[in-house]
Amino acid sequence: MATLTSHSLSWKSPGSASRQMVNVNASPNSLLVNTGDHLEIFSNGKYKSNVHRAVVNNKVTRISVVTAHGPSLETIVRPASPLMEKENSTSSAYIPMKYRDYLELQQSNQLDAKTCLEGQNHNGIN
Repeated sequence: MATLTSHSLSWKSPGSASRQMVNVNASPNSLLVNTGDHLEIFSNGKYKSNVHRAVVNNKVTRISVVTAHGPSLETIVRPASPLMEKENSTSSAYIPMKYRDYLELQQSNQLDAKTCLEGQNHNGIN
């Protein structure tokens, strides 16, 4: 979560081939919650994780509080079955993996304007 000031965050549109980052024009004192990769996997790709970065300068104070939440390390991370059934989807877009393996994948990812999920799914859905 971040307390945002104007242009204190930028992001890349999910699925965009462009490497260009776009400034977020947030209202003063607004709150941002970035759901990231877990929601993308859980929703079977319906909601995309986005690449983002903090933008700092020497004129405006920026306060960020980053908290990571997840299941136990042995939990298998995969799309939610009830959501797939509701969408009449028979296949998972993402390879089920232990949360521990997901964290290793995430931490080994190069910061090259891509999420760690790109290239990690079954059906080429990004």
